[in-house]
Amino acid sequence: AVTEVVGPAGAGKTQLCFTSAAAATRAGVGEVVWIDSEGAFRPERLREVIQASRAAMGLDPAGFWEQLQRVRVVVGESLEDVHSHVQTVHNMPVG
Repeated sequence: AVTEVVGPAGAGKTQLCFTSAAAATRAGVGEVVWIDSEGAFRPERLREVIQASRAAMGLDPAGFWEQLQRVRVVVGESLEDVHSHVQTVHNMPVG
């Protein structure tokens, strides 16, 4: 599935995406593809969110590396780039 998150600056869009990526990768099924069109992706922040969510669930926070390996980040500097990345994700095999 492809989900676009829009809203004003400071609304929490990036935090929502970090939290969603942490939850999706914790499930261990598939990968997360982060299409960064604003330069907002910070791997260190994703690591912090993953570690915090693992700790909250009683999981070893040090296991974050396995989750991070299931996140692909691509940069979309133009509408054409973003469209191309969405097409690539759409054509990826499921499972």
